[in-house]
This record gives sequence, C-alpha cells and structure tokens, in this order.
Amino acid sequence: MRHLKSYARTIRFTWIGLHETVDPLTVEMRVDSDGPGRGSYYSTPSMSTQIERYARRLLSHDGELNIHVHPDRREGRITERKLNGNDGTLLGEFTVHRLDEEPPASEVDLSDITTVIEAAVLDPQQVLSVARCRTGAVVRVHCDHTHQVRDVLAETGYTVRIVEGVLLVSLDATEEVTR
Repeated sequence: MRHLKSYARTIRFTWIGLHETVDPLTVEMRVDSDGPGRGSYYSTPSMSTQIERYARRLLSHDGELNIHVHPDRREGRITERKLNGNDGTLLGEFTVHRLDEEPPASEVDLSDITTVIEAAVLDPQQVLSVARCRTGAVVRVHCDHTHQVRDVLAETGYTVRIVEGVLLVSLDATEEVTR
C-alpha cells in the first residue's frame, strides 16, 4: 500500500550573497512510500534543489553549492562546494518554518538583546543561546545569571518572563506605543 506524506516549508533568508532583503520561498514536497522497509522517494524536487534554484539568481557565485537544510530543523545555510565536496565560503543563511507558524517578530533586534545580555554577564561562555521566536526572543544563560539578566533586560525596555529557567523576551508594550 502506498503512503503519501506532503509538507510545505517557508524558507526565510536571514541573508544571502550581497542582498539584504530577499522574499521568502515556499518549498512544497511530497514523499511517497510503499511501506515500512521498502524505501521512499520524493515526487517533487528536493528542498535543497528548490532552495538552490532560488538562490542561484541572487548569488554571483557560479560554482557548485552545498545546501544544508532539513524540513524539521529551524536553521539552514548555503555554502560554496569545494572540489573535495567540503564546505567553502558561507554564502547565505536562512530559517525553515512550517506554513502555519507565524513569522518571528521582526521588530526584536537580536544583536541589541545580545549586547545587553553580554553587558550583564561578563563571561560570554555563560550565554548559552539567543534565538528569535514568534513573540520576541528566547534566551538561555547559565542558571547563576538568569535573574540578573532578566533585571537588566527589563531595565532596558524589554518585558521578560522566566519559564523553566529560560528567559522569554519581548518588547515592553509601553515602549512600543511611544516609539
């Protein structure tokens, strides 16, 4: 018995080549499978092929590309392919989203949040991650610095909540109105 699984993803380019703003790409795939153990095949061009076709027209690089993407991983990248198949120069970065996901909040500047966090935590190894999310940013710092970082971010105009040791950061509503 044949099983069909279809999915679509929106590829949002953080940057690619020299272009600053690139429209998102919607990638549609369908996987056909004859059942367990019989293998599967893609009935439409693969994600990496679709991304490469889109990126080619934006890049001045005419050599081979490595497209690092997976439908269930949030981040991907485009690199130059060396003769031995290894990665060369980084040519672009993007994020992968399901179609039903809201895009990340564009008004939240991760570099600004990271700068504030690094001012509060003097050891950069204690900052575990800063990632954009639908409502703002998700920040992970070493547990010794969680409350300190929360207080500093709140003082600089962000609304911060701690949920299970993770800082959820968004712009303060009163700050947004006055801007």
